[in-house]
Amino acid sequence: MKGYHKIRAVDFIVSKFSSPPSFLSDNLTFNTLVSQAIDADLAFMLDSGVIDEEGFGTDIPYDEDEALESILDTLMPLYPLPSEEVILLIVFINDFLEFQYEFMLKEGLVHQD
Repeated sequence: MKGYHKIRAVDFIVSKFSSPPSFLSDNLTFNTLVSQAIDADLAFMLDSGVIDEEGFGTDIPYDEDEALESILDTLMPLYPLPSEEVILLIVFINDFLEFQYEFMLKEGLVHQD
């Protein structure tokens, strides 16, 4: 996305969480998880046509439910959880999407509805 600063985004989003998700293992950092979620979200935006190949926004609306599913599909293989714990990843993604939106608003990359 044109004008998106990933390092600032990671710092902003990580700071919004009260603590890292409980499913993180010792060798994975919270910053890495957030960075992977950002990559998955930006890939979703490109694949769904929300942004074009040059990173500019289009008239296609962002579907948060589809984004959540897409990010979940990307992160599940990286964080294999027992089926009863997948909800922890879903809760993380849901919160991530809220904080990602706040970051984009703050940076002037999106406009509030």
